[in-house]
Order: sequence, then C-alpha cells, then structure tokens
Amino acid sequence: MRELAPPPFYTWTPPSLEERAAELMRLEHDARRAEWKLYGFAALQCVAATVTGCVVAGAGFAVSDPELGRVLLLSGLLVSWTGNVAALARLAIRVENGDV
Repeated sequence: MRELAPPPFYTWTPPSLEERAAELMRLEHDARRAEWKLYGFAALQCVAATVTGCVVAGAGFAVSDPELGRVLLLSGLLVSWTGNVAALARLAIRVENGDV
C-alpha cells in the first residue's frame, strides 16, 4: 500500500490594521446602502399607493352619479390606506427579521 503524502501546509497571516479597517468601512458602507434601499423602496411603495388612491378618488369627482362618486371616493381612500399599511407592514417585518 502506498503511503499518503502529508497535506500541504498553509500559512495564514492576520490582516493588518489598515486592511481590517478598510474591510470594516466597506462592510459598514454596504450595510448602510442596503438600509437606504430598503427604506427608499418602502417610501416608493407608499407614494405609489397614495397616487393610485388619488387617481381612483379623483375619478369619483369626474362622474355625474353621486352614488358612484361616493363609492369611487371611498374606494380611493381604501386603496391608499391599504397600500400604505401594507408597505409599512412589509418594512416592519423585514426590520424585525434583521434585514436592516
């Protein structure tokens, strides 16, 4: 039976203080950027929900039937509020899970 060669010997040297500081700064920058993206996306969702609700509610002022106008106005409010609550709930869940 043939003898096995010893495994290669790897040497590891710890990074210098400057390298470690640069790595930590890069990681902090990446984390801050991800946090801004998360909050920015939630704000964009809130704006989109509000605009959609305003369009639906605005259609309520354009119709001549008062009952249909009232339904559209309340539907616009519901769309806007629901969209904003959903966006903020999604953000809260991601923050709770530690995505920030």
